[in-house]
This record gives sequence, C-alpha cells and structure tokens, in this order.
Amino acid sequence: MLERVRAHSAVLGALAVGGLAILSVAGLAVSETRLDAAFPKASTASTTAPPAPTSAADAAIATNLLATINADRASGGSVVLIADSDIGRVAAEWAAQMATDASLGHQDLDRVLDLGYDTAAETILVGPPGADATAIETAWLNSEANRTTILGREFTRAGVGVATGPDGRVWVAVDLAD
Repeated sequence: MLERVRAHSAVLGALAVGGLAILSVAGLAVSETRLDAAFPKASTASTTAPPAPTSAADAAIATNLLATINADRASGGSVVLIADSDIGRVAAEWAAQMATDASLGHQDLDRVLDLGYDTAAETILVGPPGADATAIETAWLNSEANRTTILGREFTRAGVGVATGPDGRVWVAVDLAD
C-alpha cells in the first residue's frame, strides 16, 4: 500500500482582485484565501451549531468553480479534475462548518485520505458577498502556493464546497486527491 502523503504548509497573503475586495489566501498543500478585507477578522471560536445546508446559489458557484479550475488546468497542460461526490461532501461540510464558525482554517485531510486516496490537498477561501467563481479562482491563481495546489498535476479528483455565512460572506473549500 502506498504511504499516505499530506502537505502541511500554510501560506497567508493579501491580494487586490478585480476591484472586488482584498483577498486572503492560505493553503494546506494547501491554500486558503481571504477576499473579505471589509469584514472583521474571522473568529476562532467554535460553535456546536450544525452546518447550514448548501443553497442553490452556493451549488452553482461550486459547479462553476470546478469548471473554471478545470479550464485553467487544461490550458496549463494538467488533466482535468474528475468531480468526486464523496470528496465533494467532505468539502461542502467543511465550507459549511467554516461559515457557521466564521473561522477560516483547514480541516484534517484524513477525512479525504480515508476515502481511499494516498494524496490530498485543500485550498480554502472566504470572500465578500457576491464573490463568484472567477474572483475566487483569480485570487487563488495570484498566490503561488494556491496556484501550485490548484494546478497540481498529482491530483485527478476534486470536491468543491461553498457556503454562504449569515453575514453574506462566501466560504469555499476545494479538496483535491489522487
């Protein structure tokens, strides 16, 4: 059996993107992004409230985001990512949890590895109300760590989770695996 591989680097950065807002990115092989400079810093407090269900608008952003990621991967010579419903469930649950807690942070990637994969990575983001797939992908591609994760040739499967918080901010988790 192949040894499980998990990257543990995290990178934070702030970027101006299309006049939309300031973004914050970080990554766990991994990358997270913050598009919400106009909002107070996310709390680190945890809550026991259950994650909110994904809305139709959040599901549309997730679908468009995977298509945008795959277009960028194809133009860079990487294989397109196959949408995996199990990984998608993990990503959606994490996006909802971040929105509920108003806390941007990475989950334990064992949740993805336990699905039978040997390698996993995660890219996360919080953005302002109205953030769309193009703004999210632009923020990630403007961060070297996120760009490397998103375009990583070692990944073949992905799941995208999007959740809108009570304040309207958009929380995103993209989990990649192979």
